[in-house]
Amino acid sequence: MGNVVGKGSLHAVIGVIANKTHFTREEVEALHKDFWSLTKNGECFLDKEGFKQLCEKHNLGSRAELLFPIFDKSKTGKICFKDFVFGFDKLPLQKQYSLHDLHSDSDVGVAAA
Repeated sequence: MGNVVGKGSLHAVIGVIANKTHFTREEVEALHKDFWSLTKNGECFLDKEGFKQLCEKHNLGSRAELLFPIFDKSKTGKICFKDFVFGFDKLPLQKQYSLHDLHSDSDVGVAAA
């Protein structure tokens, strides 16, 4: 039960992650929603199959096998949300495009000058 986070704590964790990555708070929240939807039995981790599904959703499915061992920092066969987001933050920008296109409308949130 060590990785259970309450809603208030989750809000704070999402803020910290957004501050330490290039993702906005909204993007981290969307990633969390995607991540959580693929966890099993209320666990706070994704196994390899869940990770593959998440990669497919974000157009990285063909690279899931290569990325999993890199994201699995603790070498447990499971990936926590923090490792997932920080791992995605390190991917080249072109691979992250689908993460920023939250509404699949080719708008990545860049405001006009």
